[in-house]
Amino acid sequence: MGASAPLVQSLIPDTQDNSLSFSVLNYLKRLKNQAKIEFEKLCADVINKASSVNSQKVAESVRVMPRSSLKKDLTTHPCLQDKFTALRDQLNEFGGF
Repeated sequence: MGASAPLVQSLIPDTQDNSLSFSVLNYLKRLKNQAKIEFEKLCADVINKASSVNSQKVAESVRVMPRSSLKKDLTTHPCLQDKFTALRDQLNEFGGF
């Protein structure tokens, strides 16, 4: 229904005067109960999603594999080795990565 529980409570109080017909009172009471049930389901869904997100954050991780050190030959083709010689000098090897 989309209405929050306090709003429904204020619009349709539990005790009503007899200004409305019996069928209207029953319809409003059913509507109010349905809104309460949907609100409780929505709250439960939000809580479940929040708890599942928290459990996934704990279990989620990134696996880091250590790389082998840089090789002297960046390429295997002899014609391309001279093109990458200048680039090889610009590379820095970081021990922890």
